[in-house]
This record gives sequence, C-alpha cells and structure tokens, in this order.
Amino acid sequence: MMLWAEIIRATMVIICHTVLLSMMSQPKPVIRHPVAFWIGLSAVLELAAILVLLPGGQTFLAGTVLYIIFLVVYLVAFMLVSDGFPRKNLFIFLLYVAVFMLAAAIATLIGQIFFNSDVLAITVIRTLFSTILTVAYALKLKEAFRKVSEDINKGWRSLIAFEIVSFVSISIIAFTGSYFIRDKKVYLVVVLVFFFFFIASHYLVFKIIGLLNEKSRLRLLMVQQNLLENELEAEKEFVFSAKRFHHDMKKHNEVLSAYLNEGRIEEAKSYLSEYENSISSNAYIPYCLNPILNALLKLTERRCLLIEAGFRVDIKLPEDIPISRTDMVIIFGNLLENAYEACSKVEKPFISISSEIKNNSIQFEIKNSVDGVVAWQNDIPKTTKENGGTGVRNVVEAVSRYGGMLDLSQDEDVFISRVIIPL
Repeated sequence: MMLWAEIIRATMVIICHTVLLSMMSQPKPVIRHPVAFWIGLSAVLELAAILVLLPGGQTFLAGTVLYIIFLVVYLVAFMLVSDGFPRKNLFIFLLYVAVFMLAAAIATLIGQIFFNSDVLAITVIRTLFSTILTVAYALKLKEAFRKVSEDINKGWRSLIAFEIVSFVSISIIAFTGSYFIRDKKVYLVVVLVFFFFFIASHYLVFKIIGLLNEKSRLRLLMVQQNLLENELEAEKEFVFSAKRFHHDMKKHNEVLSAYLNEGRIEEAKSYLSEYENSISSNAYIPYCLNPILNALLKLTERRCLLIEAGFRVDIKLPEDIPISRTDMVIIFGNLLENAYEACSKVEKPFISISSEIKNNSIQFEIKNSVDGVVAWQNDIPKTTKENGGTGVRNVVEAVSRYGGMLDLSQDEDVFISRVIIPL
C-alpha cells in the first residue's frame, strides 16, 4: 500500500512540474515533444529523490540538498531548452520556481493542519493548487508574462533581481518558517498574506513595466512623426516651387518667343534643355495621394538609394484612408522598416510595394529580398536582435483594431508581408 501511495504521490509531483514547465517555457524548434521531455526529466529526478529519501528517511538536510539539485537541474534544462534570450528565460524560470514553491508551501501547511501531515494528502493539495495556478496562467497571465519578459530592456537587471528576492523570500518561508512560527494556523496565515503580496507586487511591477514600454513606444512614434513631418514639409515646398514655376511660365514663353522670332533656333533649344533640367532636378513625384503613406514610402526610397536597392511602388489608394495617423505609422512604418533591414543584408536587394482597394478592403503587400530561410516563432519571424519582434507585434495589434489581418510568408528568397483591412 505504501508503495502505491508513493507511486501516486510521485506521479502527481511529476504532473505538477510537467504542466507548469510546459506552459511557461517556449521550447526551441528542435524540441519536438516538450511535454515528453519535461515528463522524462521530472520522472528521473523524482525517482532519484525516492531512492535517496526512502532508505534514509525524510530529513531536513536530505530534502534541502535534493531541493538545490532539483533547482540547478531544472534551471540548466530550462535555459538550454527554451527559445529566446537568456535573461528572458531566467526571468520566467524564477517565476516558475516561485509559483511552485508557494503552491508547495500552502499545500504542506494545509495538509499538516487538516490532514495530520499525510504525505499523499499534501501532494493532492499541491497538485490542486498547481492546477489552479496553471489554468489561471494559461487563461489570464501567460500573455502578460510573455509580453513583460519579451519587452525587458534597460530595467531587466532590476526585474530579475526583484524575481530573485521573491524566490529567496518564498524559499526561506517554506524551509525555515516552521522553526520561528510554532502555530501552524498562524504560519498558514503568514504564507497566505505573503502570497497576496507576491501577486500584488508582481501586478504592480508588470504594470510599471507596461507603462514604461508604452512610453518608449510613444517616443519612437514621435520620432517617426517628426520624420514624416519633415517629409511633408518637403512635399509642401515642392508644391510651392511648382506654383512658382507656373507663375514664371509666361516669362519663359516670352524668352522662347523672342529666340524663335529672331531665328535663333539653337539658342532656343539650349534654353529649353536648361529649363527641362531645372524642372527634373526639382521634381517631386508622389507615390500616392495619402500624405502619411507617401511620406513613409519616400523615406524608404531614400534609404534604398543608399544601398542601391531596387524600389518599385504601385499604390492605388485615395487620399483619405480610414486609419489613424498613428496606426498608419505603426503598420506601414514597421513593415517597411523590416523590409529594408532584411533586403539590406543580401547582394541584390529590392523592395516591391503594391496596394489597392479590393473587395471593400485595403490590401497592402510588400515583397522584399531576404537572406536564407526565415526562422519562425509563434507565426512571427524569429529575430536575432535583442528585444526584437516588438514592431511586428505592434503591427498585429494595430491591424486587429480594424478587424484586419496580417499575413507573413516566404517564397524562396522573397519575403512577403500582406495586410488586409476592411473598410
């Protein structure tokens, strides 16, 4: 009976670890069966724990040593298996350990108080707590944690230090609290209060990080807006110059008439050639009627000239597009930026842009040359830049506000970005 109880207990512990780790980690593409991987690792560690603790008895020293071994092994495995940057993975792992430790501490105290310290009962309660936390994480918290971990930038050291302090505090309470608080019920209340502050402090920290990221995003938008305003000023200057040329046309005609009336044909030709060159050098050819989109295209055109990239535009859109100025910068600015960065790494760079209104929706397509096969992560091209990928996620968020869709794909050495926004 004791053997079966131990098998059931070990199985539930393995399930707890596996579910949480599978939920919180983002495995590399080479890990085809992450759940099986974590089950295997948890099973090996739990078997080792049984072989160590059963013969010698459950002692504080043996339990502490095994806890440290488990922690190190899981950390190494998590860092090696998980995709993304190391500091992101470290942050998520520390969060996982803190959550698991809290569940274990609460379950142990409830088992000691209400179930006479029955090991199997404690394991069942811990499994129940872990399941609740896993469901809550999957439904409500996963996206928030993922966003915070992926947007870690300048304040990442403080964030990881905060998570380490939380983890150490939980470990101290779980391992040594019973030596200082004899009354188990008081001890349970202390742990529950700590659990409340743990959740509240994480909520506040994530909120602050979200506000800082939003501030950074708005700052970037302001820079882009300034660039657009400069481009719009250049367009206004061209319009003013065109009006001035039109005003001076009468004088040019008088000069030409004088040359022709006097039979000075060659001088008339020379004057016409000089005048044509002056017009060409000051020509400003807009790509589309919408000033924001046109400015973004002009900015991209100038960047392509620097790397001698082919640049083709076929835009058939009206001046008024039912998309806010800010969202236009987010959507088209980020896609054009990504297209330029990708094609700047190949020998024969090019960017081809087309757009039209079709089936009562705006259809926008960018094709650009790309180097090699693009790696994907969560349907988004995997970036090699630290804190990269934010631009594409902002595009997805902006497009979704209009009920539209973003489709990214690769056709051999051409990357294709398609945006469809209903009118």
